Amino acid sequence: MSGKKNNNTNLETLSFTAKTSMEPSEFFDSLRLDSEMADVVLLVGPDETPIFAHGNILAKARKKLIGDSETAVKDVTFQTKTVIKHPTVSVETVNFVLKYMYTGAVEVPFTMIMKVASFANELLVTVLVENCVNCLNCNGLIPENAFEIYAHIKSLSISDDTVLEIKSRAMTVGAASMDLTLKAGKDELEQMSAADIADMMAFIAFSVDHRWQVLVGWMKARQCTSTDLSIESGIPKDPGFNAAAASVDISSLLAEVGLFEFSPADYLSKIEPFLPLFPALLTPFLSFHFTSTRASAAKEWGVGLKSKILSHTQIILVFEKLTNAAKILHKPSLLAKLLYRASDSQFSVTDFHTKCDGKINTLTFILLENGSVVGAFADAAWSSSKTWIAVEEAFLFTVQMMSCGGVADVEVAQCSSPTCGLQGNPDWGPCFGGGNDFMVRGNKFSSDFGHSFHYGNSTTIHETFEDCNGQRIVEYEVIQLV
Repeated sequence: MSGKKNNNTNLETLSFTAKTSMEPSEFFDSLRLDSEMADVVLLVGPDETPIFAHGNILAKARKKLIGDSETAVKDVTFQTKTVIKHPTVSVETVNFVLKYMYTGAVEVPFTMIMKVASFANELLVTVLVENCVNCLNCNGLIPENAFEIYAHIKSLSISDDTVLEIKSRAMTVGAASMDLTLKAGKDELEQMSAADIADMMAFIAFSVDHRWQVLVGWMKARQCTSTDLSIESGIPKDPGFNAAAASVDISSLLAEVGLFEFSPADYLSKIEPFLPLFPALLTPFLSFHFTSTRASAAKEWGVGLKSKILSHTQIILVFEKLTNAAKILHKPSLLAKLLYRASDSQFSVTDFHTKCDGKINTLTFILLENGSVVGAFADAAWSSSKTWIAVEEAFLFTVQMMSCGGVADVEVAQCSSPTCGLQGNPDWGPCFGGGNDFMVRGNKFSSDFGHSFHYGNSTTIHETFEDCNGQRIVEYEVIQLV
């Protein structure tokens, strides 16, 4: 499977090749295009464009295509050929799937992956479906197809876990370029119900801004013809806009947005222009909350975490993926409290021990010069005792980031030698394991991985730590979970 540019559409495409003894060939492709030898005609799209095929080649998909009846449909135009109508599928989609079935290879633009996967799923071409799904789990998700993937991925014959993962990836990609995602996904948004949108807005990594963008975009897609679904363009002014229906759409899901999470400045620029569509009883409360002297002067308070390594959304995703790695991560009211940030004290090891010694349940995040993010957790307290420190729970981990800023995966290596899970040394920063599996000295990171922490069947985490050994540390933070 490889990516390349499609010269006609100027979009990236993926090449899928079946693992079969039959090599793709010009002969099979010319056979596919030979209408004289065909015994099947697919009438595709609302215009019923004819596409020719052969029952023997379609094989497994034949029964799915024509149902239980094997009797050819007589037609004046196509004589005794079997005629099957597919009014909702595009000619381009059918040609992609048929080419794969005939030759074992096809190049599919990223924007067509979901359509091809859906039609391949309908025809029981499971290998092509699997290739499409693998692509979506790698680099096949782009803002232009994020909403389409979200809306249709559940129709494929794949596991619920895979559906959930791909939907999460799609929304992460969509959130990174929401205006582009909304514009490209207008058709999908228009077909979604209020329940569908409520489910989308509940995505864990969405901010209040993302939720509001989705709601406004859905309302505009349903109630006007404009392709501009952004917040910035305000209430549509085109003659076809149905303000009464738009008010119903907005009001039905306002509770899902979390409006009071907006800042006063964002309220004025993003919410106030849409107040004419809000329930009349709500607008005075919003106005009072966001424009009163007290609200505009309010300062942040409470125990929380603002990391320089990961965004709030990224931290939530990392914690979600680490849930089963330690007992404290199951705590419903879990708080993350910053104990030490290296850049605040010029990487002072003395400051690290002053702030962290005696503290239990700590997570260490490290951003390295090569862009890698690695980390470690231990339930035992740090010390400057120059001795090994026993742990009950400890693990190392790597955070694999997506180009769009999302979290692709978090891999964990559990401690297999709990008597020497940590090292307490006044001359070192955080150090894990009896063989210095994970060690900070000044602004240098070193890893002789595999002594006290083991990675099971995965070699990726081992390779990541090998690549990071000797790297300069850009930033590291020690966080206490309470």
